[in-house]
Amino acid sequence: MTVTRPDWKVQIRRGDVLSVSGTYDSRRASWYESMAIMSAAFNAGGTGGADPFATAVDAPGVVTHGHLRENDGHGGAFGGLPDPRGLLAGATGGPVTIAGFTYGRGDLNLTGRRGRPPVVRRGRGLTFVNRDARRDVMHTITACRAPCTRTTGIAYPLADGKVDFDSGNLGYGPRGLTAASNRIRWTTPKRLAAGTYTYFCRVHPFMRGSFRVQRRG
Repeated sequence: MTVTRPDWKVQIRRGDVLSVSGTYDSRRASWYESMAIMSAAFNAGGTGGADPFATAVDAPGVVTHGHLRENDGHGGAFGGLPDPRGLLAGATGGPVTIAGFTYGRGDLNLTGRRGRPPVVRRGRGLTFVNRDARRDVMHTITACRAPCTRTTGIAYPLADGKVDFDSGNLGYGPRGLTAASNRIRWTTPKRLAAGTYTYFCRVHPFMRGSFRVQRRG
């Protein structure tokens, strides 16, 4: 990550349009929370600065920082959570209420009946509702490769489920300025084959859950 030098200035005139863009390597995972945070200062009526139509204004940026200590935590160690593929099936149908940073049913951090994967018949969807949105907290239901039980870090979990699904950020925010989907309900795809599916929250990756699609009959 870089910033421009303190003495870097460019002239603009009334009617000029400024645009910025950011590029991310998404070969391993794609995260819509990744943001190209770019700030700009504007000095109305100021003097100085290069004319971009007469001078090359592109300049190498100054690196903001090196390796950060918090990035040493890659995750992926044994976490002690149960493998949902071996759990008894939970109740049939939904919705699954998300509250207190917990998936109400099928949360792998829960024990007993509430920790069992809820069941939906093949050809139907399981609905999730984010009640934490009332406290301006967003959550996602994002597919990850089963069993999705290892410790959280910068490299785990990934959105690498065998079948790709993602709810988007369930919650609210100003349009165009946030990754919020501006809704609190989401239903899993109805095309899912029979089996157990695991997921996590992109915003709070310690949240892990599962559900099961049951064959018809």
